[in-house]
Amino acid sequence: MKTEDTKGRGKGRRSWRRHRRCLHRYEHLETKKQVLEGADGSDPMWMRVDLFYCQRCLWIKERVLKSHSKEQPTWY
Repeated sequence: MKTEDTKGRGKGRRSWRRHRRCLHRYEHLETKKQVLEGADGSDPMWMRVDLFYCQRCLWIKERVLKSHSKEQPTWY
C-alpha cells in the first residue's frame, strides 16, 4: 500500500496530488458480500463491497453497492 507523505504540508497532500495525475489502471482485489437482516421483520439489506487497486500509483478504490429489498438484487 502507498504511504502518505506528511512532512508539514497537511495529511497526505503529496500522495493525493500524485493520485490525481495518474492514468489509473485498476485491478480487482476482492469482493465481499453481506446480507444484514432487517429489524422487526423489515426487508434485509444486501451489500456488496468491491476493492480495486491502481497498478500504477497503488491507490485503493472501494465501491459499495447497497439495496433494501426482499428479492436478491441482480448485482449481488
